[in-house]
Amino acid sequence: MTMTMTTTLPLTARLLLLADDGSASSLQLDERGRATASPVPTPGSPWPPALPGERRLLVVPGQRVRAQWLAIAAHSEAQARAVAIEALSADLAAAPGDTHVALGPPSTGGTPRLVLATSRQDMRQWLQQASVLGVRPDRVLPDYLLLPPSVPCTVASHRGTWLVHGGDIAFAAEPAIAAQVLGAVTDAPLPDAPPLESILLAGALDANGPDLRQGEFLPAGATRRVQGSRRRIALWTALLLASPLLATLAEGLVHHARTRANDAIATTIATRLGVTPGATGAAAAVAGERALLESGERFAADAGAVFAAIQAQPGAMLERFDYGTDVLEAVVRHPDAASADAIAASLQQTGFQVQAAAGARSGGQQFTTLRITRTP
Repeated sequence: MTMTMTTTLPLTARLLLLADDGSASSLQLDERGRATASPVPTPGSPWPPALPGERRLLVVPGQRVRAQWLAIAAHSEAQARAVAIEALSADLAAAPGDTHVALGPPSTGGTPRLVLATSRQDMRQWLQQASVLGVRPDRVLPDYLLLPPSVPCTVASHRGTWLVHGGDIAFAAEPAIAAQVLGAVTDAPLPDAPPLESILLAGALDANGPDLRQGEFLPAGATRRVQGSRRRIALWTALLLASPLLATLAEGLVHHARTRANDAIATTIATRLGVTPGATGAAAAVAGERALLESGERFAADAGAVFAAIQAQPGAMLERFDYGTDVLEAVVRHPDAASADAIAASLQQTGFQVQAAAGARSGGQQFTTLRITRTP
């Protein structure tokens, strides 16, 4: 008779909680399920080696991380990140170009996805502080995401701040501000007492919010296309910020969330160039190209002309966009060879040299790679 022995690994957790004033504290859930405060690691006295199954989280102050649910329709994560940056930058006190976003899993059926936004400077400081203390976290999360997302929401008082987490709301704020936002939808907050430590540690075991270590902060060794993805994100962001007309011309590029900021963002984009939202056709494209040329934005103008040529063809859609010193490369999905020829001809008429390479077909659609340079 053969007996099979199974062993259940202990599930434990350690949290390094960073405060807004730069101080740190540490919590531990040991193998017996006991929640206790533990010494803050130091360069000379780091945490002991992780136990099997142990999760280690860097928990950052939620007051410096904005959470919002956005319905983003984009053809790549690079586009989605750029759209999220454009949507949330105005709400952050970050310097221009300093916004960092982390995206939740892609949604289906237009369901909003959770997006976290903070400043790149804060991210660098938090990761540097953890590194100095010898902590290599499995995830980096804002403190409020460790609370259970109850209905309407869970509220806890923690170090003079209210943490809030519900089905479609998550934030940290001073008590007076949080109470004003919540109104009468919640009971008194959970007190800042030992039971809260157990709740936070339990949340660490079940934490599935977006890891803030995305994009340029992705850990070394993680799977990524570093240079290409960074360049594409930088491109999309630059185009959205410098040339908002492109958001109108590029079909499906920007579908901001169903949020109260939506209309204001759309109005701002339209106002910057004095273009009626939804404007299409050759006149709008030429007007945008001319305005960009006159302002000296040569690169943005070239990219805008490419987007406009693709937009003008029914059923054509931009799948990928890369750029080099003097070459633009676009992968276009389109219904037939005639539409690809029309896009190339349109670009040639506006002063580009175009090399087209037909690719695979999928689901009745064809993919063509266009290498585009401006005629000297």
